[in-house]
Amino acid sequence: MVQVKSLETVKKKWGEVTPQRAPYYEEGVKTPRRSWSAQASAAQPAYEAAMRDSAVLKLRETNIKKAGDEKWQRKAIAVGASRFREGVPVATEDYGKGVEPYLSAMASLALPERGARGDPKNYARTKAIGDALHKKRMGTG
Repeated sequence: MVQVKSLETVKKKWGEVTPQRAPYYEEGVKTPRRSWSAQASAAQPAYEAAMRDSAVLKLRETNIKKAGDEKWQRKAIAVGASRFREGVPVATEDYGKGVEPYLSAMASLALPERGARGDPKNYARTKAIGDALHKKRMGTG
């Protein structure tokens, strides 16, 4: 029989030691051994194969049900607010770069004439915006 440490001992050590390793994490991000984007691109065929695998998709569904709302909510409350509070200001420039093409696509539209309240012509305006945004997202517009 394999002798293992108790669950409580393992949990205690992980909880105490792992946060002290934050500098190693930061250093790894600053000086990776390989390019993240190159490795992610190289893994695209494996990702696509996994997304077509019904067993992988079923496992995802099983894990979602297993975790349930309780785990997501507990962790989001415990950790999410501080990450959100710190992350939003840091991401402002990236957000601007990401949203700018969509704002430009909408600003360049010539919308159909507006009708009276409830007029079906108004849906054409909404559709024009939706179509333009979809084309921009898919790289076809």
